Amino acid sequence: MSWCHECETEYEEGAVKCPRCGAELFGEKPAAKLKKPKLKWSFGRRRDVSAEWPMERGGAKVPAAFLANIGGTQADYELTLSVLRAFGIPYACDFPGMGQISRVYTGSSGGGMDIYVPETMLEDAKNILFADSEEQG
Repeated sequence: MSWCHECETEYEEGAVKCPRCGAELFGEKPAAKLKKPKLKWSFGRRRDVSAEWPMERGGAKVPAAFLANIGGTQADYELTLSVLRAFGIPYACDFPGMGQISRVYTGSSGGGMDIYVPETMLEDAKNILFADSEEQG
């Protein structure tokens, strides 16, 4: 299947341009169509949560928004988290699937580390972590 990232519409294989808007078609879904993992605040699984998570006026935690999945080793995870800490952005971490167990045995998580930030700080966090990569291309 091919996807138009402008119209966010799916087309059959073989099409090169979107018949609706003329944009180039891609083999992957546009970011808006991808399901993003949700962080559930629960006591069943331990979450690594930094600093004070902001609260809404009613006293509930600001909802968490998925920022990124970081692959690699513990050093890669810590480097990314240290950047968020330096800018005062609280985060919560989760290791999808068997990631937490894999980390214990091998030192890295096969599924990487999912990072969540308060939804009110999502754009700032994206700009801090990914600004250089967006400017380059």
